[in-house]
Amino acid sequence: MLQVAEPGLGVVGHPSSAPSTTAPASWLWLLMPEERALLTDWVQQRRGEAMKLSGEKQLLFCRSGDGNSLLKDNMLFKPIQIALKTVSGDTNLRYHHLRHSFVTFTLLRLLERESNELLESAWATDDNGQIAMPNVSVDVSDLAGLPPQRRPSRKRLWQLTLWTGHVSPGETLSSYSHSLDWVLGQTLSQRFDLALSIDQQLTLLNLPSKTALTSWRHRRGLKDPTRGSELLQHLQDQWHDFMADPLSKTAWKPYHAPSQNPLNIVLKTSSNFPEVTVIYQSLRLFEQLEHLGMSMGDAIIQATKRFVLDPVVFQSWITSGEYLMAQTTRRSNPKFSRNKNVKRSELIASQNIYMPELKSCMAPPIKPHVLREAGKFFHELLDWCVRNEDLANKGLSALFFHMQRSTGQITLPDAETINDVQELLRPLRCLKHTYLIVEVAEGAKEKRVKSYWSDATGIPQKRIELVPTASPSGRTMHWYGNANLKITRGHYSDRQQPLWEAFRFAVFMMMLVGGFRVFND
Repeated sequence: MLQVAEPGLGVVGHPSSAPSTTAPASWLWLLMPEERALLTDWVQQRRGEAMKLSGEKQLLFCRSGDGNSLLKDNMLFKPIQIALKTVSGDTNLRYHHLRHSFVTFTLLRLLERESNELLESAWATDDNGQIAMPNVSVDVSDLAGLPPQRRPSRKRLWQLTLWTGHVSPGETLSSYSHSLDWVLGQTLSQRFDLALSIDQQLTLLNLPSKTALTSWRHRRGLKDPTRGSELLQHLQDQWHDFMADPLSKTAWKPYHAPSQNPLNIVLKTSSNFPEVTVIYQSLRLFEQLEHLGMSMGDAIIQATKRFVLDPVVFQSWITSGEYLMAQTTRRSNPKFSRNKNVKRSELIASQNIYMPELKSCMAPPIKPHVLREAGKFFHELLDWCVRNEDLANKGLSALFFHMQRSTGQITLPDAETINDVQELLRPLRCLKHTYLIVEVAEGAKEKRVKSYWSDATGIPQKRIELVPTASPSGRTMHWYGNANLKITRGHYSDRQQPLWEAFRFAVFMMMLVGGFRVFND
């Protein structure tokens, strides 16, 4: 978890199995120039999204515009794990394995007295012989501000611990480094070439007697003293007797990219869209600049530069938003706007209104928790709509044609339309918060009416209420009455309906970014 801060970036440990600590992000020195450029651009974008000075205390790595919420696991881990499994062919790899690989290979780099002393060049290359690890040709110790490679320092272990977010080197070395035994063996073989006694040779060769050992040595021309390297040299042809069976030659194959990149499917989700607050704030800035006399083209350039958006996509949002805000009901009341007779330009120019209604966007929910839930609904619905396009179009069309200014309910003509709207509520896990308020004629049989609507919509009878019709004649077109759908966590008669408000705004923003106008004209 990272925060925007100067002069560096702060790191807060994420809950995990290993103890963690809070420390400056010194890993920035490990980034390649291209990675630093990407990080710089992202920091600039996050600062552009922060509308207040408190933005400097928000998370750096987060959904665009949502600086107070951690990334979801499926957004952070899933694409990386799919890439790992694809390029390795190992379906058991997980994101966490990268931490172990980082510690293992970086420790070798930190313990080296010269390049490629411990980290062999073959380990740092891909199947085509290209360098696949960052900063292979540089001194990592020097990058991190530590003493040069040839100078021993315990700070190297503490630096590695700091990079991994552990409280001490003990945790890092005991659980995350898997090459210390190999390093020790390499070091001993390079530093010491011991003379072996007869008893040691007898044990190592596993021969039955000293006579057999004398015969074995005589056939190979060995003389005392016999060193370990000499004995090892004569054992090369018998190496397989002392090692596990080698892997089949067909076990390791060069990597070949799949015909279809699996990440293309994963990344075509809501992560491609910014937060609803970013969309709203960019539209507001655009309209403010236009109100101050700037041309439309220049205003679009300024707004998209500030929020790091695509100008073409942004202009489509303006067109869709203005179309949606201009829609009216049969009684000429606005469907999405709450200000029938107020000039929106006055609201936009006002410095006293927190998030006013725009010409191209309805006013977001004022309460922070409702706005956060609206943003959550927005992204969850976008993800769902990609996989269920037909159901999404039916539900959005039902809401579009029957939306009204009321913040408490929506009147729908029949059970089929109600079911279309409920399909949008299903991925949000909000079906249990649906109620039907049915207007019936005098003398209508309550049990029969409730049974009809419950069977037709799947809403339990206990969440269906009957009320007298407001029609002057006291009658309804059908014996089962007219249904109003309520979406609430409280009582349907409560004045404040935050759940419906969040859902309504999320649906509007979906129509806005999806160009709803295009396939309904």
